[in-house]
Amino acid sequence: MIKKKLFWEKFRPRSIDQMVLLPRIKMFVKNGIQTNILLYGHMGTGKTTLSRILLNGRNYKEINASLYNGVDLLREELNDFCKSMPSPFLKTEDKTKYVYLEEFDKSTSAFQDAFKAFIEEYNDRVRFVITMNHIENATPEVRSRFNEINFDPQTDEEKKFLKTGYVKYLKSICLYLESKENHIINQEVLEPIINRNFPDLRSSVQDIQQVYITGDVESFLNIDKNYKFIFDFLTNGENDPIKNFDFVEENFMDDPRTLLKSLGRPFTKYMIDNNKEFFRTKGFLLIKTSKEHNETYDNQMVDPIIHLSNYVNEIKKLL
Repeated sequence: MIKKKLFWEKFRPRSIDQMVLLPRIKMFVKNGIQTNILLYGHMGTGKTTLSRILLNGRNYKEINASLYNGVDLLREELNDFCKSMPSPFLKTEDKTKYVYLEEFDKSTSAFQDAFKAFIEEYNDRVRFVITMNHIENATPEVRSRFNEINFDPQTDEEKKFLKTGYVKYLKSICLYLESKENHIINQEVLEPIINRNFPDLRSSVQDIQQVYITGDVESFLNIDKNYKFIFDFLTNGENDPIKNFDFVEENFMDDPRTLLKSLGRPFTKYMIDNNKEFFRTKGFLLIKTSKEHNETYDNQMVDPIIHLSNYVNEIKKLL
């Protein structure tokens, strides 16, 4: 059954033409990987997908830098890979070797310090590809050895381009579900889902899967109403931990990610629009709190309701 598969993997693009990719990025990679490239930007915007498409059929080594980032990795595994002869089974005339490090945000400073020398040592035979969400987590010494590609939209025109492309992409998934499983999804839900997650396409695809499984379209059509309900509670001037817990448990037990998402970018934008003075003085703390809680949310040792209750408490303390 299709519902047992992760939609964002099942419908992952297999070629650049299938991707919703900003024209400036498409232009940069049209001839493949010519230099060391660092892909950064918001999660779910296609960095991993593009990297794997560009590396498909090439002689490459993939490393998750959040899990394996010790200096010994450079000295042993990667060093051996870069020095070894190309595999005779590769059906490509490209003799270049490639090292692909994803989630480079979480690599240690010691690893990055050793890595810059490693790049220099093998620059005649190896090209390096890095993906990360937060460019500020890469040291200047590492960044200077890469051409950087920012996946976040930089202008209103780029935002419009991505949203238009996202709608077409999600429509194609809906048409597939209709033709293969006779399962019709109300396409009115597409734009609210995209606006809720933008520029994160992966989360939008996950939301489509949620609609597919539950049949619950109304919760997505009423996203703006949900946000108002949440924001009114956050800004009501009270900070009672018991009431905060009850609010989270009573309203988001079945869908905690709705609250998590609303407390991030949507609430930040709301505060910018409605309380600029607060944001000038404490906005950095709000962003820091959002970043920390989003990064730790998937820790399976913590109940999501407890996590979100604590998140609400911290926001209310700031307000």
